Amino acid sequence: MKLTGNFTIDINNFSELSREVGYYNHKANVKTYDENNNDIYDIKSQKKYEKLRSKQLSMLNALIKKYGNIS
Repeated sequence: MKLTGNFTIDINNFSELSREVGYYNHKANVKTYDENNNDIYDIKSQKKYEKLRSKQLSMLNALIKKYGNIS
């Protein structure tokens, strides 16, 4: 079976999403400290990471389903 241009578009979309997931993973894990020296993490980035990671896993499963049987 020959791959079409859709494969390239799908992989590029997945790659772009993966970079965004990595960026928010990094932001979510940056530790800062408050005035009492307590650890603080960026909650908004953690939530964004979780949402994007879920989307990434769904997209990965869809790609595997769509292109997994190509030989």
